[in-house]
Amino acid sequence: MIRSVSLGKLAGIDIRVHSTLLFGAAWIVWEYGFRGNGGLTGALYGLTLLLLVMGCVVLHELGHSFMAREYGSGIRDITIYPLGGAAYI
Repeated sequence: MIRSVSLGKLAGIDIRVHSTLLFGAAWIVWEYGFRGNGGLTGALYGLTLLLLVMGCVVLHELGHSFMAREYGSGIRDITIYPLGGAAYI
């Protein structure tokens, strides 16, 4: 079974990254770095882009979690997947 890895807690909410995100990261390194002839610079650009997008996804899911907390629901964790994220409430 493929599992997720905890990155830590933010505002008491566990932030997790699913292990399949590594496949997405490897694909981005391949596309930007080697297939597109960008070399190391292209690969680093692709990884930076991935980190920025995933950071935005975490902020989005934190918004869901804070609103759920405001209305009295418990938040289990936030998991980031290759195609987005999920706040488990």
